[in-house]
Amino acid sequence: MQRILILIMAALISAGSEACNRQKAYRIDYDGKQELFTTLIHGKAPKKAAKGDTVTICFEAVASDTRYEFYLDGERLNHRYDHEHGYIISFLMPDHDVTLSYTKQNLMEVDENKEQGAESKDEAQMYTVDFSGQAYAYLNEPYDRNKEPKRVRTQYRAGEQVVLYYPMIATDTDYTFILDGTQIRPDYERSKGFIIYFTMPDHDVKLQCIERNTMLPDGDDVIIVR
Repeated sequence: MQRILILIMAALISAGSEACNRQKAYRIDYDGKQELFTTLIHGKAPKKAAKGDTVTICFEAVASDTRYEFYLDGERLNHRYDHEHGYIISFLMPDHDVTLSYTKQNLMEVDENKEQGAESKDEAQMYTVDFSGQAYAYLNEPYDRNKEPKRVRTQYRAGEQVVLYYPMIATDTDYTFILDGTQIRPDYERSKGFIIYFTMPDHDVKLQCIERNTMLPDGDDVIIVR
Protein backbone atom coordinates (compact mmCIF):
# COMPACT_ATOMS: atom_id res chain seq x y z
CA MET A 1 0.00 0.00 0.00
CA GLN A 2 2.81 2.36 0.91
CA ARG A 3 4.54 1.58 -2.40
CA ILE A 4 1.37 2.49 -4.31
CA LEU A 5 1.09 5.81 -2.45
CA ILE A 6 4.70 6.62 -3.28
CA LEU A 7 4.10 5.92 -6.99
CA ILE A 8 0.96 8.09 -7.01
CA MET A 9 2.82 10.97 -5.34
CA ALA A 10 5.68 10.67 -7.80
CA ALA A 11 3.24 10.79 -10.71
CA LEU A 12 1.51 13.86 -9.28
CA ILE A 13 4.86 15.59 -8.77
CA SER A 14 5.92 14.75 -12.33
CA ALA A 15 2.61 16.00 -13.75
CA GLY A 16 2.91 19.19 -11.75
CA SER A 17 6.45 19.68 -12.98
CA GLU A 18 5.38 19.24 -16.61
CA ALA A 19 2.49 21.68 -16.15
CA CYS A 20 4.91 24.15 -14.62
CA ASN A 21 7.29 23.73 -17.56
CA ARG A 22 4.45 24.27 -20.02
CA GLN A 23 3.65 27.55 -18.35
CA LYS A 24 7.24 28.77 -18.26
CA ALA A 25 7.56 32.11 -20.02
CA TYR A 26 10.48 33.03 -22.23
CA ARG A 27 11.76 36.52 -22.93
CA ILE A 28 11.21 38.49 -26.15
CA ASP A 29 14.03 40.93 -26.83
CA TYR A 30 13.10 43.66 -29.33
CA ASP A 31 16.71 44.53 -30.01
CA GLY A 32 16.36 47.64 -27.86
CA LYS A 33 13.36 49.00 -29.79
CA GLN A 34 10.36 47.59 -27.91
CA GLU A 35 8.68 51.01 -27.89
CA LEU A 36 8.17 50.74 -31.66
CA PHE A 37 6.05 47.58 -31.35
CA THR A 38 2.46 47.28 -30.09
CA THR A 39 -0.38 44.75 -29.90
CA LEU A 40 -3.42 44.76 -32.19
CA ILE A 41 -5.26 46.86 -29.60
CA HIS A 42 -2.37 49.34 -29.56
CA GLY A 43 -1.09 48.19 -26.18
CA LYS A 44 2.54 47.57 -25.23
CA ALA A 45 4.17 44.64 -26.99
CA PRO A 46 4.61 41.59 -24.69
CA LYS A 47 7.99 41.03 -23.06
CA LYS A 48 7.42 37.32 -22.44
CA ALA A 49 5.42 34.38 -23.81
CA ALA A 50 5.08 30.67 -23.06
CA LYS A 51 6.23 27.95 -25.44
CA GLY A 52 3.67 27.41 -28.20
CA ASP A 53 1.90 30.72 -27.67
CA THR A 54 1.07 32.70 -30.81
CA VAL A 55 2.67 36.12 -30.48
CA THR A 56 1.11 38.82 -32.69
CA ILE A 57 2.63 42.28 -32.68
CA CYS A 58 2.43 45.40 -34.83
CA PHE A 59 5.06 47.80 -36.10
CA GLU A 60 3.45 51.19 -36.63
CA ALA A 61 6.54 53.39 -37.02
CA VAL A 62 6.46 53.08 -40.81
CA ALA A 63 8.31 55.69 -42.87
CA SER A 64 7.33 56.49 -46.44
CA ASP A 65 9.39 55.12 -49.35
CA THR A 66 10.91 52.51 -47.02
CA ARG A 67 10.83 48.70 -47.13
CA TYR A 68 10.96 46.73 -43.87
CA GLU A 69 11.94 43.12 -43.15
CA PHE A 70 11.48 41.45 -39.74
CA TYR A 71 13.59 38.66 -38.25
CA LEU A 72 13.25 36.27 -35.30
CA ASP A 73 16.68 35.07 -34.20
CA GLY A 74 17.96 35.88 -37.67
CA GLU A 75 15.19 34.06 -39.57
CA ARG A 76 12.99 36.28 -41.74
CA LEU A 77 9.34 36.44 -40.67
CA ASN A 78 6.29 36.73 -42.88
CA HIS A 79 4.23 39.86 -42.33
CA ARG A 80 1.26 41.73 -43.71
CA TYR A 81 0.46 45.42 -43.81
CA ASP A 82 -2.66 47.49 -43.17
CA HIS A 83 -3.16 51.23 -42.71
CA GLU A 84 -4.36 51.00 -39.10
CA HIS A 85 -1.66 48.81 -37.59
CA GLY A 86 1.25 49.10 -39.99
CA TYR A 87 3.11 45.80 -40.29
CA ILE A 88 1.52 42.85 -38.47
CA ILE A 89 3.91 40.04 -37.47
CA SER A 90 2.97 36.69 -35.91
CA PHE A 91 5.09 33.77 -34.72
CA LEU A 92 4.94 30.76 -32.38
CA MET A 93 7.04 31.17 -29.25
CA PRO A 94 9.79 28.52 -28.99
CA ASP A 95 11.15 27.07 -25.75
CA HIS A 96 13.86 29.72 -25.35
CA ASP A 97 14.40 33.45 -25.27
CA VAL A 98 14.22 35.13 -28.69
CA THR A 99 15.33 38.36 -30.34
CA LEU A 100 13.07 40.22 -32.75
CA SER A 101 14.81 42.67 -35.08
CA TYR A 102 14.15 44.47 -38.32
CA THR A 103 15.95 46.07 -41.24
CA LYS A 104 14.83 48.92 -43.45
CA GLN A 105 15.80 50.08 -46.91
CA ASN A 106 15.14 53.43 -48.52
CA LEU A 107 13.42 52.71 -51.84
CA MET A 108 14.51 56.04 -53.28
CA GLU A 109 18.13 54.99 -52.86
CA VAL A 110 17.35 51.69 -54.58
CA ASP A 111 15.93 53.57 -57.59
CA GLU A 112 19.01 55.77 -57.73
CA ASN A 113 21.25 52.70 -57.70
CA LYS A 114 19.21 51.18 -60.55
CA GLU A 115 19.62 54.35 -62.58
CA GLN A 116 23.36 54.35 -61.94
CA GLY A 117 23.51 50.70 -62.96
CA ALA A 118 21.60 51.50 -66.15
CA GLU A 119 24.06 54.28 -66.94
CA SER A 120 26.97 51.89 -66.45
CA LYS A 121 25.25 49.34 -68.68
CA ASP A 122 24.78 51.94 -71.39
CA GLU A 123 28.52 52.50 -71.37
CA ALA A 124 29.15 48.81 -72.21
CA GLN A 125 30.57 47.79 -75.59
CA MET A 126 28.00 48.12 -78.38
CA TYR A 127 27.99 45.99 -81.54
CA THR A 128 26.41 46.79 -84.90
CA VAL A 129 23.83 45.05 -87.07
CA ASP A 130 24.64 45.66 -90.74
CA PHE A 131 21.30 45.49 -92.59
CA SER A 132 23.01 45.29 -96.00
CA GLY A 133 21.60 48.65 -97.05
CA GLN A 134 18.02 47.69 -96.20
CA ALA A 135 17.65 49.08 -92.67
CA TYR A 136 14.57 51.03 -93.79
CA ALA A 137 12.67 47.73 -94.23
CA TYR A 138 13.08 46.60 -90.59
CA LEU A 139 11.37 47.76 -87.42
CA ASN A 140 11.80 47.04 -83.71
CA GLU A 141 8.04 46.99 -83.12
CA PRO A 142 5.03 45.98 -85.26
CA TYR A 143 4.12 48.41 -88.01
CA ASP A 144 1.31 50.80 -87.12
CA ARG A 145 -0.11 52.80 -90.00
CA ASN A 146 -1.28 55.47 -87.53
CA LYS A 147 2.22 56.23 -86.27
CA GLU A 148 5.42 57.36 -87.87
CA PRO A 149 7.74 54.33 -87.74
CA LYS A 150 10.90 54.73 -85.69
CA ARG A 151 14.26 54.07 -87.26
CA VAL A 152 15.45 50.56 -86.49
CA ARG A 153 18.20 50.16 -83.89
CA THR A 154 21.54 49.21 -85.36
CA GLN A 155 23.57 48.79 -82.15
CA TYR A 156 23.17 46.31 -79.30
CA ARG A 157 25.13 44.98 -76.35
CA ALA A 158 26.45 41.41 -76.38
CA GLY A 159 23.82 39.07 -74.96
CA GLU A 160 20.94 41.45 -75.70
CA GLN A 161 17.83 39.94 -77.32
CA VAL A 162 17.26 41.43 -80.79
CA VAL A 163 13.70 41.48 -82.13
CA LEU A 164 13.11 42.69 -85.70
CA TYR A 165 9.95 43.01 -87.78
CA TYR A 166 9.99 42.84 -91.58
CA PRO A 167 6.53 44.00 -92.77
CA MET A 168 7.37 44.92 -96.38
CA ILE A 169 6.12 41.71 -97.96
CA ALA A 170 5.16 41.53 -101.63
CA THR A 171 2.87 38.95 -103.22
CA ASP A 172 4.33 36.00 -105.16
CA THR A 173 7.69 36.45 -103.43
CA ASP A 174 9.76 34.13 -101.26
CA TYR A 175 12.00 35.64 -98.59
CA THR A 176 15.17 34.14 -97.13
CA PHE A 177 17.03 35.74 -94.24
CA ILE A 178 20.72 35.15 -93.67
CA LEU A 179 22.60 36.17 -90.52
CA ASP A 180 26.39 36.13 -90.82
CA GLY A 181 26.20 33.59 -93.63
CA THR A 182 23.72 31.25 -91.89
CA GLN A 183 20.08 31.03 -92.94
CA ILE A 184 17.65 31.79 -90.09
CA ARG A 185 13.97 30.92 -89.95
CA PRO A 186 11.84 33.83 -88.72
CA ASP A 187 8.32 33.57 -87.32
CA TYR A 188 5.48 34.90 -89.41
CA GLU A 189 2.24 36.65 -88.51
CA ARG A 190 -0.09 38.01 -91.13
CA SER A 191 -0.58 41.34 -89.35
CA LYS A 192 3.12 41.81 -88.52
CA GLY A 193 5.05 40.15 -91.28
CA PHE A 194 8.29 38.27 -90.55
CA ILE A 195 9.58 38.39 -86.96
CA ILE A 196 13.28 37.73 -86.48
CA TYR A 197 14.82 36.85 -83.11
CA PHE A 198 18.47 36.41 -82.22
CA THR A 199 20.87 37.13 -79.37
CA MET A 200 23.53 39.69 -80.16
CA PRO A 201 27.01 38.13 -80.07
CA ASP A 202 30.14 39.98 -78.98
CA HIS A 203 30.87 41.18 -82.51
CA ASP A 204 29.21 43.00 -85.40
CA VAL A 205 26.81 40.96 -87.54
CA LYS A 206 25.42 41.18 -91.08
CA LEU A 207 21.76 40.50 -91.90
CA GLN A 208 20.70 39.88 -95.51
CA CYS A 209 17.30 39.39 -97.11
CA ILE A 210 17.07 37.40 -100.37
CA GLU A 211 13.84 37.90 -102.35
CA ARG A 212 12.79 35.42 -105.06
CA ASN A 213 9.86 36.13 -107.40
CA THR A 214 7.94 32.85 -107.59
CA MET A 215 6.12 33.82 -110.81
CA LEU A 216 9.31 33.91 -112.87
CA PRO A 217 11.52 31.01 -113.96
CA ASP A 218 14.30 30.02 -111.61
CA GLY A 219 17.55 31.77 -112.24
CA ASP A 220 20.00 34.19 -110.77
CA ASP A 221 18.39 37.07 -112.63
CA VAL A 222 15.23 36.83 -110.49
CA ILE A 223 17.00 36.81 -107.15
CA ILE A 224 17.47 40.11 -105.35
CA VAL A 225 20.07 40.05 -102.62
CA ARG A 226 19.77 42.98 -100.20
